[in-house]
Amino acid sequence: MNKKTFLSFICARSARTIALPMIATLAVLSSCGDTDDGNLLPAGQYPLTFTAAIDGAAAAPAGTATRANTVGGVWTAGDAIAVMVADEEGGGDVVKQYTPKPDAPNTLQAAAGVAPFYWQSSTEKKTVSAWHCGDGSTAAGGTHAGSVPTTWSVQTDQNTADGYQRSDFLYAPPKEITFTPASGANNMLAFHHQTAKVVINIKNAEAATDAADLSVTLAAYDASGAPAGNNTDNALVVSCPYTLPESGQNIGAWDVAAAAADVVTGAITPKAITPASGSAYLKTYTALVIPQNVTGKKFIAVTVGGDTYYYIPKQKADGTYPGDLQGGSVHTYDITVKYGSLEVVETAGSGSGTWNSGGQKVPVASNTTFEAATLKPGDYYYSDGSYSDGGLRKRYSDGKVEIDATVKPVLTNPETSKARTVIGIVFCTDENRIGAGEKAKLKDLGVTSPHGLVMALTNAGSGCRWGESGKNENENGQSGKPFVENITTLQKQYNHISGYAETHWIGDKIKGSAESSYTADTYKAFDVALNYGATTETAQYAAPEKTTGWFLPSMGQWWDILENLGGLDLSSYKTSTDSYEYISGNTALNNLNVYMGKVTGAALFGINTAFWSSSEFSSGHACGVDFSGGSLYLNWYSKDYGFGVRPALAF
Repeated sequence: MNKKTFLSFICARSARTIALPMIATLAVLSSCGDTDDGNLLPAGQYPLTFTAAIDGAAAAPAGTATRANTVGGVWTAGDAIAVMVADEEGGGDVVKQYTPKPDAPNTLQAAAGVAPFYWQSSTEKKTVSAWHCGDGSTAAGGTHAGSVPTTWSVQTDQNTADGYQRSDFLYAPPKEITFTPASGANNMLAFHHQTAKVVINIKNAEAATDAADLSVTLAAYDASGAPAGNNTDNALVVSCPYTLPESGQNIGAWDVAAAAADVVTGAITPKAITPASGSAYLKTYTALVIPQNVTGKKFIAVTVGGDTYYYIPKQKADGTYPGDLQGGSVHTYDITVKYGSLEVVETAGSGSGTWNSGGQKVPVASNTTFEAATLKPGDYYYSDGSYSDGGLRKRYSDGKVEIDATVKPVLTNPETSKARTVIGIVFCTDENRIGAGEKAKLKDLGVTSPHGLVMALTNAGSGCRWGESGKNENENGQSGKPFVENITTLQKQYNHISGYAETHWIGDKIKGSAESSYTADTYKAFDVALNYGATTETAQYAAPEKTTGWFLPSMGQWWDILENLGGLDLSSYKTSTDSYEYISGNTALNNLNVYMGKVTGAALFGINTAFWSSSEFSSGHACGVDFSGGSLYLNWYSKDYGFGVRPALAF
């Protein structure tokens, strides 16, 4: 249902007010006083006065956006409402101005110096329409006092003064009314917001926790990085021709493709709202926008500190356009600012004319967008410890990814002008997914804020045993750290991110030779991972300073590889108590090979190949990743099996 304002036409002697929930209304009520015999009514005795029953305050976003206003479904003293009666008394269309009473804003009266409309006959029919322009132009003498706008502009700065309210434009389509409505009929005219409403909720999480460092604009920059007004690549239409709704419709037509002279483009600064205490949002922003399709444009720009991220709506696989902003509807974007990307969940009002809460909101899409200049999964990691854009542009909620395959390595460091080689691909930039052992090692090296995790370009070995079958590395519990518990469920697999600590725990056992069972051959998976980059064959992949060095990734770190680079959505398995899972198809393998295929010398992932993790399942088994038979297996295998090793490092 639409959240709107109710207006009622009542007779001068009536004290009755009609209030219907969630619809902006003009109601024309019949006379309840004395009438003359016959159909004629005494001239000037039965005026059409108006009352307004307000509904919509509860629909406003949490916090306070503005003073009470029509955007939130509230009439305010001073609002000018133009009411037109078609062919009034046979003299053509007549428009008069009404305004809320100062002491009773829910009651409207003819504006100062304006004679109200009157009923002339008890059998009379009138066709009434009305409109309100938030910029005040419907007031007497105003541009739109006598006619509906044929062009409308929203304010580019909606965060200061009354820019937000001044952008609102309401229209009530024509409706025939009678002095005495028939049974079951009514004399209500519904007002509809003609613009689209955009609400942006920035979650108080991850990279966005300080409102002072946060700002949001709509269509802030064009493709060249200049302000949108200098180039229309990503600019919004902020003014264009408007045509009244067709018969039976509530929303008019906006000609955003009109001649250049009739269209104005630019960026919009939305209204900033401080959420209510305890809200999950750090800040809410809202703006009124000319209805238009912003698919493919840098529609929302979020700046945190000195970093700016963009949300670019894309056409969905089903052919719909999440960026198609509809008049009378609310388009809501819940955004989590991650370290290096945006995670966006869109919702849209259901049905034309939906406003404020819009009734039921339906999910449209969930995706994470990435900027070239920001560190993210898929970036190239180099021998000198630097990194560059790897081409990842978007990841959808179903795990699908968009990768720009044309983005190649940059083999000369632009800051030092020295040559460098690619040694790996970044697969995780979420600090919460970097293990305690990795963080401790980096801290010892002076790296207090870890950047991420890197997957090696080639295998450290093949045909490697995991360890001694029948020996449980976890049997001593705490004294056996970091092997504290067996990884026996999918939930534990996902949460297990201790690859560095476990690799070095086994490595120290091998080097110490105090326990004869810990030999390099028996624990070959760990040994080759530790020595990756230190052998003649792998010397070109030596780990840079200020890194942990290479290690055998844990199962949770493999999950991050498969999700962030492989394009899988593993969310449904992250709380599962099952001990293994297989996922049909070669999606992950194919996506991983997109990255491998862009680097000379990188080893592709092959069908029917399997890789060890550092995660132990039981005394006789350990966890691994297996690309077999057109499926991916997250499973556990005998420690004696000969699997491959694809090392990782943290930096």
